[in-house]
Amino acid sequence: MSWPDDKVSDEEFARWVETHSLEKLIGTAERMPIESPPRSVLEETKRKREVFERMLMALHISREDLQAMRRLAREKNVPYSVLLRSWIREGLKREQRRAAG
Repeated sequence: MSWPDDKVSDEEFARWVETHSLEKLIGTAERMPIESPPRSVLEETKRKREVFERMLMALHISREDLQAMRRLAREKNVPYSVLLRSWIREGLKREQRRAAG
């Protein structure tokens, strides 16, 4: 038994997988070389990571506030941590504008 031709459609491959035991094929796939990305891409990725670095913090809030926040996040279809960060960011911007003006 061998792997199917690499030009088969996704549907054909799915049918092949359903009708063949993969036990005999484990470890027989051809290894493909992985090319490293160019240095410029690595440097850009590092720069972006530094820009978007986040710090973990603990926050004590009431159970009711957490439940309300989770409910609002579900309604907006976003994770509650994303909603909380957006509120913090908005509040910081508002306070900075107030302090500057």
